[in-house]
Order: sequence, then C-alpha cells, then structure tokens
Amino acid sequence: MEVEEEVERLKKAFFIAAFCGGVEKGRIPIEGRSIEDILLDFYALVLLPIHLNAEAKLEFSIDHRNSILDNARIAVAQRENDMAAMLFGTLFEHHINLLLSDSFERREYSDKTISTLIRSLGISAKVTALWEIARLKPWPDELLRKLNLLMERRNRFVHYKWKPEARFNSDTVPERELIELEGVEDILLFLEEVENDHVWCGRKEELLTAFRELSSEDKKTAGEKGVREILYRELTA
Repeated sequence: MEVEEEVERLKKAFFIAAFCGGVEKGRIPIEGRSIEDILLDFYALVLLPIHLNAEAKLEFSIDHRNSILDNARIAVAQRENDMAAMLFGTLFEHHINLLLSDSFERREYSDKTISTLIRSLGISAKVTALWEIARLKPWPDELLRKLNLLMERRNRFVHYKWKPEARFNSDTVPERELIELEGVEDILLFLEEVENDHVWCGRKEELLTAFRELSSEDKKTAGEKGVREILYRELTA
C-alpha cells in the first residue's frame, strides 16, 4: 500500500510539474482560453508524444524553490541568520532568473542568448535594466533596497567576505542582521505577484485548483479523450 501511495504521489507531482512547466515556458497558452482547452493542450504536450512513440523522451528540470523556502524559514526561526540569508538569496536569484528566462523564451530569444544574459549580469542589473527589457512589473524602490542588503549579506557569507564586527552571543542578534533579513516575505510576495500576472495571466490559483481537483481516473479518461481528439484533428486537417 505504501508503495502504491508513493507512486500515486509521484504521478501527481509529475503531472503538476509538467503542467506548470508548459505554462511557464509559453508552450501552453492560457490567456483568454477555457480551462478545457488549456488542459487539452497539456495532454497534447505530455501524452501525445508518448502515445505516438513509446520511446519518446520528455525533459524536465526540478524546481527546488519550495524546499529552499521551507529551509530558509526554519533558519530564520532558529536565528541562523547567515544560513537564512544564503537560502533566501539563493531562492530569490532562482526566481528572478526563472522569470527573466521565461519572458525571453516567450519572445523567442535563443537559448544561447538567454543563458549569456543570465550568466553574465549581476543581480542589480537583472532586476533593473534586464527586468525592463523583459517588460516585467517594475520593482518598488524599497524592495530593491531590501533585496540589495540581503544579497550583500548572502555574498559575504558565501564568499567569506566578512567585515570586522563584534560577534554576538546566543541570546542576542545584531540590529544590522535583522535589517538585512527584513522584508524577505515582501520580496517573495512581489515575485509571486509578477509570476502570476506575467506568466499565468492572473489565473495560477484557478488553473492549478482545477488541475488538482481531477482524480487520477479523471486524468486518465480526459487524457485518452484529448489524445483521440488531437489525433482526429491531425488526420482530418
């Protein structure tokens, strides 16, 4: 029973990850479309290649943002401020890179160009100049200030660029460290808003809720129906 439950959990995780990836990369258009048509495109993207070719390979990357966020919040609760800064900084950098990459992919920039831009520019240039080129919602000045403070602390910790300072005992936390961790939830909320608005057209919760509400049997039936409809369209086109 435990094995079957784990297999079912992995199947659900696979379907959700594949669906999110298809939307985020612009392969499944959602603006102004019904949920039924959006799901039909998902089945075409994931199930049709397998239906037509049993040896078809589907490539996916693993999104670690949720696990990084969980560990970052634990670090804050335990006053492990250096670790919290590193984890939140890593989380935000992943999220920023993802939003930029997705935006440029939708505009049909080459993979090489996108990779060069993401790898060559620092975080400050990404959230200002590159952000504007990608036509994403501008950062509020106060959030930019908080992000820069956090990233400076993350970089000091990761690259051993410590400033001389009196170390603190286990019962106190320097005010400067609190300031550098201030606003992390506001930054996270802003990035989620940008993702929902620019990637999901404001429909992320609606679409994921509809997707999750389908039972495994529903997914199987709908998937088979979707494949038949797509094949029919191809044969009669």
